[in-house]
Amino acid sequence: MKHLFYVHSYITYLVSLKIISSKGLLKSECILLTNRKLVISDDIAAHSIDDFTSVDAIPISSNLVSSWKTLRTIDLFIRTITSGDSYYLYLPNTRSRFSAVLITNKKCVGFNFIEEGLASYYPIQEINNNVKSRTYSLKEKINRYLCYGGRLRNLQFFDSNYESVYGISEYSFPEFRNRVILKDY
Repeated sequence: MKHLFYVHSYITYLVSLKIISSKGLLKSECILLTNRKLVISDDIAAHSIDDFTSVDAIPISSNLVSSWKTLRTIDLFIRTITSGDSYYLYLPNTRSRFSAVLITNKKCVGFNFIEEGLASYYPIQEINNNVKSRTYSLKEKINRYLCYGGRLRNLQFFDSNYESVYGISEYSFPEFRNRVILKDY
């Protein structure tokens, strides 16, 4: 079993390290998916996901061949870095297309939220009501389904199917279920 941590800032990096430590995870089981050209110097495997996280990296079009190639490329990347193992995912939110592809991968057994900033301090309903998901036309919905096999779900900022939330402050993730406040930070 692997544990993938979506790290795009130093706070997500520090929270990820604290989760690894508090859960007693072996560093060999953990993989940091770094974004925004974040440079990490640690003995935990780190892989850049910058190529997959731009809006243009997972385009919504009617080009089936290109879309399926994109999915295969991302799935191959995940299979390669996890050695084909199943994984738990830890990420700051579920708003991006890349997050949706990670969550809907057959090897993903569950996902968790990690504290990253201001959004982590609001109740889930308030954030999801204020940060609306994009509304798609019928044509766009059909293209999303056909081109990506239903894997680009229209996720809210914080999808309610998460397992746990991890924060470093007693104010983190108010009104979320399964809150874990990481002590001694």
